[in-house]
Amino acid sequence: MDDNNDGYHKINPLPLEEAERALEELVDTFAEAVFHWNQKNGDDSTGGMAPSLGIRATAGLGKTSRIISKLIQSGAIGSGYVQFYVPNHTLSKELEEKLKDKLDLELSEMGKDDYSTVKVIKGRNKSGSSEESLCRKAELSSRLISIGLNVRQNLCSNDSHQCEFFSDCKYLSQFRGEEFSNEEREMLTALDMPPIVHILAHNHLFYQTRLNNLSKPDVVVVDESFYKVGLIDKKMQPTELSTVDSEVCRLIYDVITQQQPLLSILRIRGYTSEGISKEVERLRGMFPVGQIHPGMEQSEQLRALKHSDRYRKLFPLLEGVAWELENYSREHSHVVEFRKGWGGGRDNVHIHRRRKLTVSSDIPIIFIDADLHTDILSRFRPDVPVRRLDVDRQAEIHQFSDLTFSKNSLKNDDEKGCEMRRQVSQFIKQIVNLEQETLVICSREIRKKLTGESREEIPQDTQYQGATITHFGILKGLNKYEKYKQIILLGREQASTAALEGDARGLYWNEENEIQWMEEDERGNKHLGSVRRDYRVRGGGEGVSVPVDIHPDKRVQILMEQVRECGSIQAIDRLRLIRELEEYPEVRRVFILSKIPLEISVDYVWRWGDLHRCLDLWEEADGVLPMRQCDLMRRCPESAGSEKKAKKRITKFKLCLPLIKILIRERNILRVEYQSSETGTKYDAYVDGNLDREKIRKSLTEAAGREVFLVRDEEEGG
Repeated sequence: MDDNNDGYHKINPLPLEEAERALEELVDTFAEAVFHWNQKNGDDSTGGMAPSLGIRATAGLGKTSRIISKLIQSGAIGSGYVQFYVPNHTLSKELEEKLKDKLDLELSEMGKDDYSTVKVIKGRNKSGSSEESLCRKAELSSRLISIGLNVRQNLCSNDSHQCEFFSDCKYLSQFRGEEFSNEEREMLTALDMPPIVHILAHNHLFYQTRLNNLSKPDVVVVDESFYKVGLIDKKMQPTELSTVDSEVCRLIYDVITQQQPLLSILRIRGYTSEGISKEVERLRGMFPVGQIHPGMEQSEQLRALKHSDRYRKLFPLLEGVAWELENYSREHSHVVEFRKGWGGGRDNVHIHRRRKLTVSSDIPIIFIDADLHTDILSRFRPDVPVRRLDVDRQAEIHQFSDLTFSKNSLKNDDEKGCEMRRQVSQFIKQIVNLEQETLVICSREIRKKLTGESREEIPQDTQYQGATITHFGILKGLNKYEKYKQIILLGREQASTAALEGDARGLYWNEENEIQWMEEDERGNKHLGSVRRDYRVRGGGEGVSVPVDIHPDKRVQILMEQVRECGSIQAIDRLRLIRELEEYPEVRRVFILSKIPLEISVDYVWRWGDLHRCLDLWEEADGVLPMRQCDLMRRCPESAGSEKKAKKRITKFKLCLPLIKILIRERNILRVEYQSSETGTKYDAYVDGNLDREKIRKSLTEAAGREVFLVRDEEEGG
């Protein structure tokens, strides 16, 4: 273990007003740069580096709406064209509604519905289980994309042929404009037309959709993290290498299955980039992709692609290795990875690459993401200046420091797992106030374990113990929960070390510096190192440090934190906590059931074990808890039966009191003073405010072993 604190989250948050001013200045500057760029280049831009900007700012600061408003108001794009990229179609629907409110034109005088320049562009495949594919040859088009063939020319329409579904294709209909008469067009021209805005999912950043079907945009806006869809991770069976009539393929199989350095051994055996490239050409001749055109029957098209898997997997593998041999001196390949199927699983060969953005450098582009990382972004678009704006959350934040609340600890059906789920379930129930919406976020597996949901397809959220429960992985950018009053973050997302190293292979596939892999033990586990990190305690109070898993390779660690730490903050920020709610004057609360320190200021750091021992103590005390050691020993012999235990329980109970009051608020815990006529010394006790005073006095008399009386009225807190 490394006991050195690595300085994580040593960032000073800005006051909200200062962050808003800084954001305004950034957007103003970018909008002005876009205006001058478009004025200078017009539609004939053929090169050069257009303005670009990355904004990493706390969720809720208003990045998205400000950028669109400023680009329109400044005249940077006029009545031009904006492409907006978002993670998924749930978020695209939210954004569409927001932009339509700003941009739609009222055309009731023409006898038409409002005219909208905002449109969501969907992909060929269905985007949800209940939706139909827009393209009736969606599976075939996916195959073409996977082997790098142009779908438009080979499947839709070219100079000689046309798909039988072309005229009424739902996918292509998205790119056809609305029909207007000449008179209506004249009226529209006279109006102050807003820009056209197309909203697309992130994966279109790497497709030819823009080049085939859409005009060149005046500006591109990329909202939220997109890098995962830019990573290629294709799996193939090892036998797909070993059974090919190719000496180099069999050698690659032997080397990787024995976990030896591939590039080093290929060089020793005399293989060169040129030699492997020639072998690819020879194999292409053995496994040709037949001629395909839009006029063919679908069955013919499928037959022509019978060898498409070779093009999708084997050839990219060989081409990637050839590139590495030519350009790098490292011993190991980043492109090719062998993963052993431990525990009866299947062995797989993974092919890793990074896709190329299809947004050319002469198109202005802005990236907006609360987790934006310069190192990751630079692999897709180099030299983008990134500005960071952090704002503290206006909420009371509680975090537990002794447990990770891992999936295994909550999923297991042994005694410990069942007890942990019981405690968590009770905690959620106690936190929930029926007058305050409470959101619970956890992993998908834990959600299903808690709620008993059994279907593979589950809704975005459901009800559990009076709270709304949802899961990681579907929350980016969503505003649905922004006005909830409380949130419980249960556990955290943590990708496997093998998966993170695989992502690093793809992201950094074409770099000289070799990624530092973790060795597997006899069970296939990769054991991470650790470093101590502090919590960022609000007001600069003394922090608590805890050990946190880290990867020895900085690049893999960056990706780990994108999932683990950034994913947790993204979940918390669904409540949009940087601003207080006008309709809710009370403080909102966040409960983080995970010990991982985050880039977020916490007010209280608790220990789960201490909390439950204090709750057990309170239950045994039956609403009357004396703070004198010997009296407590008599009152609670199970929880505090010795002087040492009693002393510790008294200290811990006082420390945990703010949280205990939230959890059992219906008991209205009060502090009272009591004394006996014999000693005259006064002692504190915490009592259930709903109890009769005489009953409290009798209970304390029994605990003290002598007659006592209350010397001070009850008061809250203490």
